[in-house]
Amino acid sequence: APDIYHSPVYHAFTGSNLVISATVMDNVSISTATLYYRVTGQEAWNSKEMTNINDKYSAAIDAQYVTIEGLEYYIEATDGVTFTYKGSAENPYMITVQEAVTGSDMGDVDGNGAIEVKDAMMLLMAINDRLNLTEVQFARADLNGNGVLEALEALRIIQYVNGSVSSILM
Repeated sequence: APDIYHSPVYHAFTGSNLVISATVMDNVSISTATLYYRVTGQEAWNSKEMTNINDKYSAAIDAQYVTIEGLEYYIEATDGVTFTYKGSAENPYMITVQEAVTGSDMGDVDGNGAIEVKDAMMLLMAINDRLNLTEVQFARADLNGNGVLEALEALRIIQYVNGSVSSILM
């Protein structure tokens, strides 16, 4: 039977496609690798044949299925004779989906609808390990989108609040 090596996806954001990938290998060859997915709570499974590049199989779940309700998925591979599964229809992987952070949300770390000095303070506290931000708060604070929170981002929030810059984005 084929071997499937997969790191599960547990979190996603609305508004974009979600790529699921796995390494699938067999001593002879792989006939197909298929991704099965559905919005949490739905009965029917959707399926997509995964594309192969050097034993790395992947398929993208269309953004229309990446909803706040969440997603469930599993992977099936066959070598033409036997099947192997990662997850199953009875016990699928579960993905929690959160609202995507839009450009208008950037800088509003606490999510109260206004960019304030408090947002800069939360960012600085997080940088100094005094506050744990949620994923959404982190995304709102990461103004330059590099995945690292920096004091320059807190400074930009303060500059925006006092009117010395007209755009929150860096």
